[in-house]
Amino acid sequence: MSTLTEREIALAEAIIIPSLIAQQLDQQDQVQLSTFLKVLLKYIEKTSPVSAEHLVQQIHLKDDLTVQQLQQYFQLILVHQINIATDPTISNKKYTTGDIARFFGVSVATINNWIHKGRIVGVEKGERFKQARIPEDAIYLSTTGENITIKEASELYQTEVERTSLRPTTAIEEMKELIDAIYHYEQKYKGTYEEVTVTSTIMTSQQQRDFTEWQQLLRTLQDFKR
Repeated sequence: MSTLTEREIALAEAIIIPSLIAQQLDQQDQVQLSTFLKVLLKYIEKTSPVSAEHLVQQIHLKDDLTVQQLQQYFQLILVHQINIATDPTISNKKYTTGDIARFFGVSVATINNWIHKGRIVGVEKGERFKQARIPEDAIYLSTTGENITIKEASELYQTEVERTSLRPTTAIEEMKELIDAIYHYEQKYKGTYEEVTVTSTIMTSQQQRDFTEWQQLLRTLQDFKR
């Protein structure tokens, strides 16, 4: 006889528990459960915005939900949480504001300003006077409309570090390499960075990564010329 795994037991309970609760709900209980689910869904959106995207599309919490709808949404939320908790491919890695500042080539003050303005979605805010902890699935919202996860920013940063470590020794060769890399993107997207990003509205994840690296190359070239 096979033994159920911890995940299988948890998923079974995620189906059973909401159904048991739904059987005992009166009208006031329905309102309170709806409020509870709204708060829980907001927490999921803030702490894991990328993985929660599909869940949010399935759930439409309103004031006049039926008991059956509340039960269904409760089950969806619990199953989502269990899948996240038991998925070995999902990392819980978090970064400090100093780490993020290094990835984007800006100051810690700028990162704090981005967090305050809501331009980094999914930040775990610490206690007063302590640094925010930023999960790698948090999303940076650029003013140009580019969205990129912190994980992708970290990977681009590591790629740049490796590229820099292999960079030619002379200044002329270094500048030529930067110009060649920028030219590659101009040919790929048929225009300058400014021209392309102004006209781009909906972008694929690959385009977002390209534009972020393209922008970083332009910044590096600008700094090199100073």
